[in-house]
Amino acid sequence: MPSTRVPRVIFDASSLRYLHTGLGQVSYHFLREWSLLNPDDMQLYALVHPGLRNLVPPNIRIEPANYVRRHAPPGLQRFLYFGCNLWHMSTENTRMTGIPPGVPLIITIQGLHFLDEISGEKAQKELMKVQELVNRSIIITTGSQYTADLVRSKLDIGGRAIQVIPYGVRIGAPSEKPPSWAPSSPFLFSVATFFERKNLHVLIPMMKYLPEYKLILAGDSNRSYGKRIHDLIRTQELESQIILPGEITEQEKFWLYTNGETLLFPSISEGFGIPTIEAFNFGKPVCSSRYGSLPEVGGEFATYWENFEPEYMASMVRSALSQDVRLSEKRKEYASKFTWSKMVERYHELYRRILAGEQQ
Repeated sequence: MPSTRVPRVIFDASSLRYLHTGLGQVSYHFLREWSLLNPDDMQLYALVHPGLRNLVPPNIRIEPANYVRRHAPPGLQRFLYFGCNLWHMSTENTRMTGIPPGVPLIITIQGLHFLDEISGEKAQKELMKVQELVNRSIIITTGSQYTADLVRSKLDIGGRAIQVIPYGVRIGAPSEKPPSWAPSSPFLFSVATFFERKNLHVLIPMMKYLPEYKLILAGDSNRSYGKRIHDLIRTQELESQIILPGEITEQEKFWLYTNGETLLFPSISEGFGIPTIEAFNFGKPVCSSRYGSLPEVGGEFATYWENFEPEYMASMVRSALSQDVRLSEKRKEYASKFTWSKMVERYHELYRRILAGEQQ
């Protein structure tokens, strides 16, 4: 009598420990939308540290990624996830651990950001680690065509297909009251984790040419790059013009998008660029670098800096702020194409095809 057990899919959601980064948001919203889709032709298991199980919807089962399981000898690990039919590694920034031999592996490559942060032998070692994951996989997915092209240029994909599945955004209600750190005058803003590749420091000297605006840099600044930003603000004597509220809530973020003048996104390494689409959903203009995937995602609706000279950057911000208000609705229309539900539906179909043994 044939088995009625539905296939078992493991989604590596270990990046939930970085919830306030783009990487963490992708995993969080993937699980949230999967729980709403709730397909009956397969069962999804979230591979997460037990301390993060509260971030996983109740109708998605947990595969605990505790220390013992992560660091068990290879000979034992093959039995820890017995019965797994498909494994989805959601980022290249992880260890290949626990995947049973012969189980198909999907790897999602987020952007190879280390190539913009390190060089030489260190970068080659990191590339070799990713190459090992690629060698074990049967298909690669990315969030943008830019990242897909980067993967092809830096790694040997060995004839494997690369499927581009864009990310989405979730728009909610803003805070009813302004946050305690909210300025009373017009402001520009950025939403980012304080990594060097986010390039936030170029915004500091620019603000001297925009004295009528405040600047809010939202994100966790408790790291070495954050200290550099704090020191630069003091050196430039801009403490009264620039606000660093730290990590903010979702409601506070939506308050920024609702009330701010424009999003500033000078990042030099992005595999997608979720804040761009978030801002467009509110009809807001975006000033962006031309690095990474940002021109692809921002399209004709963003204003791009060709260099980071402060006075020039300020002039481009003023240009963005003076754009025809009718562009606001066009930005919203464009942004509506990017949803987490569409992303999850495409992954569900990809899972289904792999489990059915169809050619990719």
